[in-house]
Amino acid sequence: MQDLHRPCYLFSAFTAMTFYAGGKFLAQYMYSSKLFLISLIIYALSVAFFPQMVDLRTCTLVYGNYALWIFVSISACVTWNNIVKIAESFLPTIVINMGKNSMNYYVTHWLVLSYTSIVICKLLGNSLGWKYFYVQFFTVIVILPFVSYCLNTKYGRKMLGR
Repeated sequence: MQDLHRPCYLFSAFTAMTFYAGGKFLAQYMYSSKLFLISLIIYALSVAFFPQMVDLRTCTLVYGNYALWIFVSISACVTWNNIVKIAESFLPTIVINMGKNSMNYYVTHWLVLSYTSIVICKLLGNSLGWKYFYVQFFTVIVILPFVSYCLNTKYGRKMLGR
């Protein structure tokens, strides 16, 4: 975590851009029943017969096939977006809000938790016990939603170019 001279997360930017482009391309078709059915079949077959796993932080293949993983992951996103859309009226508001703001959480969580970790280590030393857990838990429960809220304000959207 303190190894800041080796930013392995830079390599995951290429994967992120692939998913972003795939999402942009599929946005107009996202909730079509035909795409949902095809994605559900691809996703289910992958889970059952040829699971894929990639460590997104370092962008390394854990098992499976990397190219297939990208394809299956996009299918999984389409599948889960459709499932949640169907079940939306049954889900708690907090879950819906987390889903609608998931990109904010995805983009900011590592940065916020890393800075929190650096501050904790400076204040508490290298104590990684319960105090560390409680501060990180507070960060995830309170600070990440606050950051997401700030990004969704008029000024936050303007800063991000939305």
